[in-house]
Amino acid sequence: MNGKATALPKPEYPEAAKAAGMQGAVYVDVIVDEAGTVVSAAASAAPRKVTRLTIEGETVTTEEPAPDVMLREAAERAAWNARFTPTMLNGVPVRVNGTIVYN
Repeated sequence: MNGKATALPKPEYPEAAKAAGMQGAVYVDVIVDEAGTVVSAAASAAPRKVTRLTIEGETVTTEEPAPDVMLREAAERAAWNARFTPTMLNGVPVRVNGTIVYN
């Protein structure tokens, strides 16, 4: 979803999270309506398996730990303010599901 965004605000992380050195990717599952407005946003609270391609061309799968609740809440707030180009299907705007990734 990040590539279709017309507005993608950055999360405002709490000072407590910064002071604790919390970091990592937060995956926010969103539903975007026909106009490109977020109508649902929920940050994943589960560990996530991520597959990457190495420089050598090998596929490596790792598990990223679940992000702290403070990071998830900040990412969700930012996702609610995101806007997207409407997704078209046969010339008609449609509702879509997707994921915004915040680092």
